[in-house]
Amino acid sequence: MRKIMPLFAEAYHEFSDEQIHSPSLKRLRSIWQTCARGGLPQLADMMQHGLGDLDDRYSLKVPEGSGHFIYTHYGHTLARFSRQNLLGLTTRRLPADIRNFLVREYNKVILTGQPVFLISSGYEDSLDIWEWLIVPARMEGGLTVLVGMGEPRNMRDTLSDTILEASPDAIIAIQAIQDDFGTVYDGRIIALNESACRAMGKTRGQLIHQPLLAIFPQLQDNGIWDLCLEVLAARTAIRFDIDAQPLSFGLQRMTLFPMTGGLAIMMQDISDLSGEAVPLIGCRPSNISRFAAAAA
Repeated sequence: MRKIMPLFAEAYHEFSDEQIHSPSLKRLRSIWQTCARGGLPQLADMMQHGLGDLDDRYSLKVPEGSGHFIYTHYGHTLARFSRQNLLGLTTRRLPADIRNFLVREYNKVILTGQPVFLISSGYEDSLDIWEWLIVPARMEGGLTVLVGMGEPRNMRDTLSDTILEASPDAIIAIQAIQDDFGTVYDGRIIALNESACRAMGKTRGQLIHQPLLAIFPQLQDNGIWDLCLEVLAARTAIRFDIDAQPLSFGLQRMTLFPMTGGLAIMMQDISDLSGEAVPLIGCRPSNISRFAAAAA
């Protein structure tokens, strides 16, 4: 069996269609939602609603006891993508690192009755990353089984987008806006992830391509905009903790780092961490750390 080398493996129990790239995975999710109707869908019902058309792309995993699963179906397209066929094998046969991750997530799906979206690295000689959708279904005898579908993404082209969208941290890319004399007086939001939209309580359409200070004038009052200007001028990153309750962001660890033509802001929710953050107003300079960062 080809060894799986998970450079990373992440599970998302709350996710949106925007995070899923594969049309087949989106279709599986739609089939599951249509057939679930507030409870676990019957596998036979899912087959009638289109799962049968995806026969070559999904795997079926049946609990075998002790928390492990046996693969009773493994589509030939899935086998071709993954360069292995797990039909008839159990999760015990997987390498320990990825086995522990998958078995844990599979059992969560059995326990909660809800799907999970997985992102992981590919195989040892591959630059692909994989996205998986695992959904629960019920056999005629009442046994809960797992339908899984996975497809690779090209790591070179989509890894950045994948990390951006999958990250629980809010990430915002800002283009600097200059006047006729080259002085930066505002910024325009040119990219952001779903976590940033949630943190700000706005939709992507309300934020993308909008002037930063028009949306958040508080940034000028609390000194954060001055720090943004410092990052742009010095081409070094700045990190600090801040109590951003007045902006409804909560306790945040903020990192500002330069990029070509602007800067990026990363906000990590640290509300559950011990430690004291500075107030939003007068937030600097004692707890601000600066570190070298190469511009993109």
